[in-house]
Amino acid sequence: MSPKRWKRARPYNPAWSEVTCILCGAVSPTLESQIESDKSLVVLEEAELETYRKRVPFPDHLILPSTVVERANFTKFPYLSSCYYRAIVKSCSTSEYYLTGIGLTGPPSCKGQFIYLPRDKNSAQICSRKIISTFDNARFRQFFLAGVEDRHSKNYKGKNMGFPFHAHCWEILRHLLGKDTIEKRPGAIVQAAREYWRSGNIEYAPIWGIDHTMDLWQGGTRPVEDSPAGSLRLSWGLLYQKGINVYLSPWIVPEIQKAIKLARDQRAQASLTKSSYLGRLPIEVFLLVIEIICPFKYTRIDISNVRNLLCVFDLEVPECFWKSRVQPHRHLFFELDLFEEEDYDSLGWQFLWLGFMDLVADTRDWEEAESSGLTNRGRVLEQIQGIITKFHELN
Repeated sequence: MSPKRWKRARPYNPAWSEVTCILCGAVSPTLESQIESDKSLVVLEEAELETYRKRVPFPDHLILPSTVVERANFTKFPYLSSCYYRAIVKSCSTSEYYLTGIGLTGPPSCKGQFIYLPRDKNSAQICSRKIISTFDNARFRQFFLAGVEDRHSKNYKGKNMGFPFHAHCWEILRHLLGKDTIEKRPGAIVQAAREYWRSGNIEYAPIWGIDHTMDLWQGGTRPVEDSPAGSLRLSWGLLYQKGINVYLSPWIVPEIQKAIKLARDQRAQASLTKSSYLGRLPIEVFLLVIEIICPFKYTRIDISNVRNLLCVFDLEVPECFWKSRVQPHRHLFFELDLFEEEDYDSLGWQFLWLGFMDLVADTRDWEEAESSGLTNRGRVLEQIQGIITKFHELN
């Protein structure tokens, strides 16, 4: 019996599970698949959103500033950040590109053949009161989903096309490339993304428009002959098995936030427990000791020993020590670029470096890595850096 032939998704198919990020290449999950509910109001059970449940009367669409989503750390539904997305829409009448606000995958932003997202780029559609709601042109922009790997279908003629991407991926791109650059030239971003994926990098992402949710969640792979993406589906499943959960936010990583908080707490504790007697050791001797305790190829036990040492010795470890161990992974910790000036005095920088080293220690097992957004951040950064390279080449 010949293997089943799979068809690519077409523009007129309902796109509830076909929102594929043009920046990272991962399919956005639907709201229903994440929270097992057909009512988008359930997102208000999140601690950072529950205050909005009390609005009376509750609007058809709860629209808030986009920063509510961009800064949210979803703890009850960790995958919820992958359900919020933006789009760059190409107008059929003017050929101009427009950046939309943030919407939610599934029926809250989809009606029939169309996708609706807020016109205002600084707003976010948090949820909707009805599954099939009405969308007014004054607040929402209507479009069809467009892919990046193929020529556009003739069916797109005379219709607005939208290129979607996760809200969190856009934040990373804005951080790396600059807000003014990307918001003034959204069309160039789409062009660069299309060139990047069409130049052979599609093998690192799922086939556009095909929902492979269960493959990722189960961490398994189907035989090539039964898979719509063939070997591509196989390689993507293996990536997940190696510790990449593509649905966790690469922008807000709870493990990094915990490391920052711990650095503040341990700095305060160290200032109370340091011994002036042990602090009389010459810096050369201290550096020799710490190099032995924590070699270049360190383990988490080594990190714990150094942390205990810093709580006792009243000495600053030379910067070269931290650079030699953290620098290979420095790109993963762009929080260092986002600190305000007042943060510098409250942080125990040596403890912060130790916290970051702990997150990338070689002894971390894959099962634990799968629950960390840091591994997904590394994947997303690789894709976005490739798109930025294309952006500079084309401009």
